[in-house]
Amino acid sequence: MRLLTAILSLTLAAPAFAGTATQARNLTRSYDQEFQAWIVKVQAARGKDAQADAWAARPNVDDVGKNLWVEIRNNLNESWTLDYAAWLYENAPAVLKSSRPGVTPPTKRIHDAVARFHVRSPRVGYYCVAVPRIPNPGSLSLLEKVEKENPDPRVQGAAALGQAMLLRGMGDNWKLVGKRQEKLRQAIIKGNDLPVGKTTLLRLADDEIFIMNNLSVGAEAPDIKGVDIGLKPFSLADHRGKVVVLAFWHTWMPEAERSIDLLRALHTDLQGKNAVVLGVNQDHALTLRKMTADGTAPWRNFSDSTRSIAKNYRIHEWPKVFVIDVDGKIVHIDAPGAFVNIAVDSLLKK
Repeated sequence: MRLLTAILSLTLAAPAFAGTATQARNLTRSYDQEFQAWIVKVQAARGKDAQADAWAARPNVDDVGKNLWVEIRNNLNESWTLDYAAWLYENAPAVLKSSRPGVTPPTKRIHDAVARFHVRSPRVGYYCVAVPRIPNPGSLSLLEKVEKENPDPRVQGAAALGQAMLLRGMGDNWKLVGKRQEKLRQAIIKGNDLPVGKTTLLRLADDEIFIMNNLSVGAEAPDIKGVDIGLKPFSLADHRGKVVVLAFWHTWMPEAERSIDLLRALHTDLQGKNAVVLGVNQDHALTLRKMTADGTAPWRNFSDSTRSIAKNYRIHEWPKVFVIDVDGKIVHIDAPGAFVNIAVDSLLKK
C-alpha cells in the first residue's frame, strides 16, 4: 500500500508533457518535405500499379497534426505556439475539431490562450488569417480585439483580413458586404508584405477580393474546362440552362463517407430533372474510376489531381458545394446537406 501511494504521489507530482518549438518545427518541416516528395513520386509514376502505389503512400497529415497538438497544447501561453496553431487550422482541421466528453476542444483552448496571452503579440498575424478555417462564435470578437489593441499595423491588417474572411460566411446583405469591403481595405493598407505561413497577407487579400467579385452569391460562376475519368473534355458552361450542383470533394476530406452519400442521394433524386451534380475531384484517376464504376460516386467529375481547378476556385476546405442557377449564377454555397437540397429544389420550382 505504501508503494502504491508513493507511485501515485510521483505520478501526480510529475509535470505535464512540455513540447518544444524545435520538435514542432521538425514535425511541420518533415511533413512538408514528405508531401512535396510524394507529389514528385505521383507525377513520375508510370503504369496503373505504380500510380496506385504512389497515390496510396500519401503522407497522413492528421497523424502529424495529432503529434503537433501534443507538442503545443501545454505551451499555449508561449508565443512560439501561434505559428503551429495556425498550421493546424490550415492543414489538419480535423485534429482541432475533435473533442471528447469533459475535455475542452482544441479550438477553444487555442482561442482562450490567444485572448489571454497574445492579443498584442507581433506573431499573432498568421493565426488571425487561419482561424476563419474553423469559425466559432468568439472568433470575430477576438479578431476585432486584436485589430484594436495590437500595436503592429501589419498585425492589425491581418486581423482585419481575418474578419473579412469570417464575414464572407455570414451572409450577403449590404451591411455585411460593406463591412467586409472596409476590412479588406484596411488589410491592404496596413498589411503590407506580412508573411503568413507560406504566403503573404497581400496575396491572401487578393484572393479574398477575387472571391468577393467572382465566387460569392450573385456572381457568375467562373467557367471550368477539364476532362473526366475517360479523358473526355467537358466544361461547366456546357451545362448552362440547367441547375448545377458543383461539388469539390475527395476521399480524405472530413466526413468523406457521409458527404459522398449525400451527394449520391442528391444525384439520384435529380435524375430526369433539369439539374445535374458535377464533381471536382482530387483523387487519383484510378480511385475515381473505381468509385464511378461501382456506383459510389456516379456523377460526372472533373479530374483535378493537380488541384488547378480547386486553386482557381480558392477552395481551402472540403467538401464545398456551389449551387448554380440556369443562368450560371451562384445562388448558394455550403457543404452537402439539407440546405443545398433546399436551394436546388427552390430553383427547380421557378
